[in-house]
Amino acid sequence: MGKKILITGSSQGIGLGIAKQFSQDFDVYISGRYADKLEKLCREYNFKGFAAADLIENGAAEKIIDAIGSDIDILIN
Repeated sequence: MGKKILITGSSQGIGLGIAKQFSQDFDVYISGRYADKLEKLCREYNFKGFAAADLIENGAAEKIIDAIGSDIDILIN
């Protein structure tokens, strides 16, 4: 492991499926709109962390970086 991957919109559907697949080989961080759901998913699938943010809102990218850091190796939107 060691590579840090951020997957936005990963609280359900395709985004969650991608996050689960990548968690086998990467340190996966997820983001989405609802913190409680993201926190539950981190516990359930052993993701490294999360950031609750809606990317259509101003300042969302900064909020994500504040929550998980800027040292992201791979970003999947």
